[in-house]
Amino acid sequence: MKYVVLLWCVWMCVTGTATAKPIDEQTLKTVETYLNTIRSLKSEFTQIAPDGSASEGTLWIKRPGKMRWEYHPPVPVLMVTTGTFLRYYDSELEQVSDIPIQGSIASVLIEDVIHFHDSSLKILSASTKDGMATVKVAHRGKEDEGAITFECELRPTKLRAIIMKDAKGEETHIALGNAELNIPLKNSLFEL
Repeated sequence: MKYVVLLWCVWMCVTGTATAKPIDEQTLKTVETYLNTIRSLKSEFTQIAPDGSASEGTLWIKRPGKMRWEYHPPVPVLMVTTGTFLRYYDSELEQVSDIPIQGSIASVLIEDVIHFHDSSLKILSASTKDGMATVKVAHRGKEDEGAITFECELRPTKLRAIIMKDAKGEETHIALGNAELNIPLKNSLFEL
């Protein structure tokens, strides 16, 4: 998994985004359609924080409304949402924090249906290069509060990474690996 993340980081540095071409509506629709075929997901992830630190874990999504981010030790964090709140559990502190999920950029991941052209979303950028599509969206009128970028391989279409940009403009890169799509997930997985 670390090898995959390293290759992805090198690829991003080498190719950059300045030379990427605008994506056409058909490609945008292809990515949107693909994301909407994902009703459930289980994937390993490697997260690169803005400070360069890396952590790994497992992500589960069950649409609509359910998401679980479970980090591997030594990170003592578990995040679970059932649609209303993101429950952030720090096992080291034995503390739970509830954060409203609606209106946050992370809510796009658990929408029943993703519509890039929805009136609540604004497409900030959309490009394709070397068989990879990158689509970046934010909540309309809240573009300064954060954005989410989906990086998808196009042939065949596969979600490879998610980039979350926060209100400070800092980006967290999340590379996905060994994804299992549309598998049965028990609701109890999304309880804390």
